[in-house]
Amino acid sequence: MLQLLSDLYQQEPSYGICLSQREHVDTISLLSEDCFDIGWSEIQLLNLLNESGGFVWHAAGKKKPDHILSYVIIRAVSDEAEILSIGTAKQHQGKGIARKLLQTAIATLKAQHINHLFLEVSTENISANHLYNKLGFEKVGIRKSYYKHAHDNSYQDASVLKLDLKTYANQ
Repeated sequence: MLQLLSDLYQQEPSYGICLSQREHVDTISLLSEDCFDIGWSEIQLLNLLNESGGFVWHAAGKKKPDHILSYVIIRAVSDEAEILSIGTAKQHQGKGIARKLLQTAIATLKAQHINHLFLEVSTENISANHLYNKLGFEKVGIRKSYYKHAHDNSYQDASVLKLDLKTYANQ
């Protein structure tokens, strides 16, 4: 029984992670709109990809590479970067895909001499806050009433988080 469990955890993931290209923006845009009240449009994604320092990584099924499971959108300027959006399809949440995606993005940014990575996350998003905490992000601020819910016009606070990439050890 223990060998069977060990074998399950040693299996290669059924997805791959890659840097997104222009041909991926339509699918990433649809996933973004599914994950958030206001998602990223195809035009916004194309504009970001055309910028120096604009990156989008995604995780896609190995058997179906056009089936995008998760994405992360990042903008880097000088020695700092910011996660602008990250989302995972609901049926694939909790499987460690976003964690691997972030680890890949972090390793790439670190190799490009980016020293700090920032993001904002809803204080009510428990699973995302847990992930960022496990990766070593630290809370450096709060933005009151930062996120507005489209369905009821209520507001949520956002935590501003920072990861020091100079001291980051693949967590």
